[in-house]
Amino acid sequence: MAQQGVLLDQNQLCCSVCLDLLKEPVTTACGHSYCRSCIEGCWDQDDLKGVYSCPQCRQTFTTRPTLRKNNMLAEVVEKLKKTGLQTVSPAVCSAEPGDVVCDFCTGTRKQKALMSCLVCLASYCETHLQPHYEVPPLKKHKLIKATKQLQEKICSDHDKLLEVFCRTDQQCICLLCALGEHKGHDTVSATAERTEKQSQLGISQQKVHQRVQEREKEVKEVQQAVESLKNLTAKTRELCKDIRDTIVDLHKAGMVYRTIGKQLGQKATTVGAIIRKWKKFKLTVNLPRSGAPCKISPPGASMIMRKVRDQPRTTRQDLVNDLKRAGTTVSKKPLVTHYAVMD
Repeated sequence: MAQQGVLLDQNQLCCSVCLDLLKEPVTTACGHSYCRSCIEGCWDQDDLKGVYSCPQCRQTFTTRPTLRKNNMLAEVVEKLKKTGLQTVSPAVCSAEPGDVVCDFCTGTRKQKALMSCLVCLASYCETHLQPHYEVPPLKKHKLIKATKQLQEKICSDHDKLLEVFCRTDQQCICLLCALGEHKGHDTVSATAERTEKQSQLGISQQKVHQRVQEREKEVKEVQQAVESLKNLTAKTRELCKDIRDTIVDLHKAGMVYRTIGKQLGQKATTVGAIIRKWKKFKLTVNLPRSGAPCKISPPGASMIMRKVRDQPRTTRQDLVNDLKRAGTTVSKKPLVTHYAVMD
């Protein structure tokens, strides 16, 4: 029988201060109910101000109201306790380590704050935040996401919101600071300054992005130039061989050195050197310079070692002649350096 009847909203049986089941419920003149100890604790803090307010609707009273026990709520709570249906606490989010705690929650079970008020300079959980959405004077307050750094937004000299930015001193100040020590300075609202700074930051980011793109383009152009130079070098080498072959062909056709040089834009001495090299080696490619080290094939090296071993008095010229007959041209110097043969 105790469980039958109209179902009650859980919030009707909970104190909006401690968020627990009502204990010795009392009702204020504005119609809201609290635990007697909770509302008396709130009003004890208001004694110095001389003005008392309802924690839920913020209605003020010039004299401390007389609290009367709400017998109906007390009976309902007692029946719920007897039937074991005490799970009437609202679905609230308890504060975890690192969370912003509601400034109006009392007891050990404080709830996580959702919003902070820059006018009240306090943070509120979902339950204690409702008056800011319902009471007309509180609706004008500025709410922000709950933050632990709420005091950093307040002037340490005047306990006012830092809502002005002084461009002269490059710092946030309150309205009283603007009328005092910052009087005559170039000041704007903090919101306007933030908007302008964000705009400047966006422009700076665009410029940096543009510079990065320009540098990437320059690097790409340099890389392309290097590749082009490599290709040009390879083509130039081929062209030189073609010129040598052309010089030989013109010589075979009966042209003299000077005529060939004028036709191909080369010096007569260069034309003569190429033709003499062709006559001697039947080649037009560049040969190793005189005295430069020449790679000797393994068979050639074996032949040198064998001849030096069998004929110790072999001279460098003998080896050069033997290698030449074997198809390898080499100077005398590497033979002395690597094989220590006689002059």
